Amino acid sequence: MDKSFKPTVDWMGAKYDELNRRLFSGDLDRCNFGIFTSGKGSEGRTLGRFRLTGSNLKAERYSRRMFTQTFDGKLYVNKKNFYDVCKPLIEINGNYSGAESSFTNTLVHEMCHYYDYMYGTFPKQSHGPSFRNIAMYISDRSNGEFTIQRLASAEVMEGYELNDAMKAKKERRKANLASKLCAIFIFTKQGSVHLCTTSSEKLIGEIKRIESKRGSKVVLTRDPKMIWHLIEQGYKANFKTYRFWDVTNKGDIVKMLDTCQNEEISESKKNTMKELIREIIDEFISKDGEDNGVVTISSNMNLGLMSPLDA
Repeated sequence: MDKSFKPTVDWMGAKYDELNRRLFSGDLDRCNFGIFTSGKGSEGRTLGRFRLTGSNLKAERYSRRMFTQTFDGKLYVNKKNFYDVCKPLIEINGNYSGAESSFTNTLVHEMCHYYDYMYGTFPKQSHGPSFRNIAMYISDRSNGEFTIQRLASAEVMEGYELNDAMKAKKERRKANLASKLCAIFIFTKQGSVHLCTTSSEKLIGEIKRIESKRGSKVVLTRDPKMIWHLIEQGYKANFKTYRFWDVTNKGDIVKMLDTCQNEEISESKKNTMKELIREIIDEFISKDGEDNGVVTISSNMNLGLMSPLDA
């Protein structure tokens, strides 16, 4: 697949007119176009976006009708004045190159948003029922050529290639985050196990203080391999608030800890390590920890052979 194509504003304008006639029967009015390379989503899966750039736009609470305030009162948005009042803008992410067909699909997605707004009613959800109905209609009309999804799937992303500068930036950010992140296991007196991830030293200290008062025991780890595995499993890095995930199932914890072991060791030794880790966890839950119940698992600690309680 050729991923060398990069969209331009001129390409967007010409393709928009073509697709408007072909898929929307020419119902869409004029539109403004742009390429963005910064801001929210510019380094992720935000491939395109639709925005209303008109000033003082509001929506009535219940009817969701859009209007703008003028000297003569409310000017309601309708199909005829939509472009002049709302100044619609479609932008495509300039940090990606890819197959032209992939960018065409992204443009069609944003045109569906345009259609969803152009009659003057602000949708309750950007990808709600009305958007999905439009997307389904367009998919049927194109005989399945365009499949409009709420978010870009892994299959969709195969048609795109992030430029080298953005790749390097993401890797630097990931490395910086990994160096600061801390995973915190909280073993409560009731026997449950909670997990929190944060990069804030202040929050770590606060968690230690709070949990020690509750009689909980706390295990910290800054091992990047373990932390990134946790995040890949669905535990999100949390920087500002103290939330946690219940990971009471000891088998899950064993699985997480086991990922930090050397992958080249034999299966029999891995199984032995798992049993040792289970014993460590069971002992830790039942034992009164020292230092306010806080134990730090260092990155060079072999959890299969050394108990963190003895470190």
